[in-house]
Amino acid sequence: MHSENVRTARIAGMWYLANIVILMFSYMFVDAQLLISGDGAQSLCNINANKPLFHMGCAAFLLGYICITMSAIMLMKLFKPVDSRLARLIPILLMIGVLTAFIGKATELYAVATQSAQLIVLRDRIDMSAEISWGLWLLPIGLLIFKSRMMPKTIGISLMMACLSHFIAFAAFFFAPDFFAHAETVIYAFGIGEFIFVAWLLVKGVLKEKQVS
Repeated sequence: MHSENVRTARIAGMWYLANIVILMFSYMFVDAQLLISGDGAQSLCNINANKPLFHMGCAAFLLGYICITMSAIMLMKLFKPVDSRLARLIPILLMIGVLTAFIGKATELYAVATQSAQLIVLRDRIDMSAEISWGLWLLPIGLLIFKSRMMPKTIGISLMMACLSHFIAFAAFFFAPDFFAHAETVIYAFGIGEFIFVAWLLVKGVLKEKQVS
């Protein structure tokens, strides 16, 4: 049973890591070069001048969210024997965020097709709305870590901090944009808990004989 859990955990970690790498390319490389926050006209100019890069970003966006969905399914499988109801919340809460992100991407694609600067700006707001889900889906994982003892409680705590960072990012973006513009890096730094979680999944998997029902 332990070896099977380790295998499931490592597969979940590989999908999660793939998601991080691929979406970093989509958001932090492609979007960072093409999209100017609050300036739809300039964003459209950048996209029109770099269509191959824009299409690569779209492909990475799709692939990245497929990877995180697969990770959520594997995490549900891992934690289901601990608490099936909590475990099922993992992919459900994640998919709300994925759906929101896809609505944002569809808005962006329509904006490029119609050359609508206003819709490009709207895409950014839709994307940030998904921050609530990006935080919420981590909650059942953190709770299951505490309940199962499959991992150190510090991993669960780090995920709770990551959850909080997504909530703060959402609130700052919509209600204190000036603060968000200056403190975005600091806010997301609390999300390091997700990287710690992925590293544990890949290196250790789960602790031996610590799961409780």
